[in-house]
Amino acid sequence: MSENSTKNPYLNILTEIESCGTQLQIFVGEDASAFDEWAIRFKDYVEVFGSNWTEVEKLNRLKFYLGKTARNIYENLAPSGKNTLQNALINIRSKLDSPHIRELAYKKLAACYQLKGESVNEFIKRLIPLVNSTSANVTKEVREETLCRCLIEKVRPEFQRSLQLVAPLIGRKCFDKLVTYVQELEINFNVEINEANIQLIEPSWIQGTSNASASPPPENACSHEPIEQGSNYLVCNYCHQAGHVQVDCREFYPENQNEVEEGTYLVSPPQSVFLKIM
Repeated sequence: MSENSTKNPYLNILTEIESCGTQLQIFVGEDASAFDEWAIRFKDYVEVFGSNWTEVEKLNRLKFYLGKTARNIYENLAPSGKNTLQNALINIRSKLDSPHIRELAYKKLAACYQLKGESVNEFIKRLIPLVNSTSANVTKEVREETLCRCLIEKVRPEFQRSLQLVAPLIGRKCFDKLVTYVQELEINFNVEINEANIQLIEPSWIQGTSNASASPPPENACSHEPIEQGSNYLVCNYCHQAGHVQVDCREFYPENQNEVEEGTYLVSPPQSVFLKIM
């Protein structure tokens, strides 16, 4: 080992992480059950990368990967309680299994419910560590049954009823099957919500499209406009002169005298047209 490595024990750790990638997550838990799982992975990590490490180097890496609570416990251990990696792991685990920490875990589990907007997977990630921490001293079967019971009781209300009906058929000791079923309920529930939202949005969207496609009314339509004196003039449909209408046209009657007497018209009946002079 070089002199720099001896003076800076964490230098090798950082170099190792940069070259190999982060091999292990920092332990941020506060219960013995979670520490048991993490300790197994840490031992595997040491076995793979630290076959030539001294005991001091192993302890340095242990300190590096301990979160706040576990690190404080490690620092407060007597020298004889952390002279080897195995002793340090045993004593840290013993402190994490204290009655005070177990009581906190029970309170957290009692208050743990699936939140609105929280997915089933996210909820399970919170639930499992709490159940494990409060049932560390029971058999695997009892822990599995506790997980099933907590899942049924603590999922959102829209899933509880179906889960309670199906649980006896699936089995109250098969946590994975219950999780799969409630995940299917979640998918179906989200599909129904999306379809309902589409039905609410669609009518207004269709109405907006219809209004947009409708042709606008003629800008110069005169039939519904009020007649304004001084800006509207009578125009003859026959001679197209302003100031009179066809029935009063002097040019119309001489040319069509015979047809008028016989009761027929060569042109359309008299009409008045109003033009707006801008």
